[in-house]
Amino acid sequence: MLKNLLFLIIVMIIFFAFLFSYFAFDIWHQNKYKKLLQTIELKDKNLKYLLFTDLAGFGDRAWYLYEIPFESDITKKMKEAHNKDNVLFWNYSEAGNNVDDPKLKLVNKKYLLFSRGNFYHSLYDLEKKQVLLNYESPWASFVGSDQYKLHGENAEHEKQMKLMNTWVYQNIHSKIHVLLKE
Repeated sequence: MLKNLLFLIIVMIIFFAFLFSYFAFDIWHQNKYKKLLQTIELKDKNLKYLLFTDLAGFGDRAWYLYEIPFESDITKKMKEAHNKDNVLFWNYSEAGNNVDDPKLKLVNKKYLLFSRGNFYHSLYDLEKKQVLLNYESPWASFVGSDQYKLHGENAEHEKQMKLMNTWVYQNIHSKIHVLLKE
């Protein structure tokens, strides 16, 4: 009986050590390398657009958009975490807010729209080859706003996140929505 209990304890220790190692490696890997999330191919323009993500620390997720010739491969530099060389735009979620369902969408064959967390976050004009709207750090922009100074500076975290969502909706999402209608 004692041998069986000892064996079970050893197996559990090994299992939890493996589990801890796996999560530690995963966090390290996401801090060291970007992961390709999505590719949009425009064969008529001989281009493709690549959406990558990485992790800064434990919860600050970042996204990067690259443009490369259609026949080209992803470079080593593009895979390096936190490397912003030759990105069309990037942004991140300092507060871990609005990280769900990140995606690019081709709109009217004219725009690349980046959304995450049910909000529009970035708009790129393919014809002008220009970023029309992108806040690299919506949280930092929100914290610098009058809305934060009036209502959020001393608020609980949950209220700050609600206020930030309102700020993102008013200052990013809605403005992109208007640009898409023009």
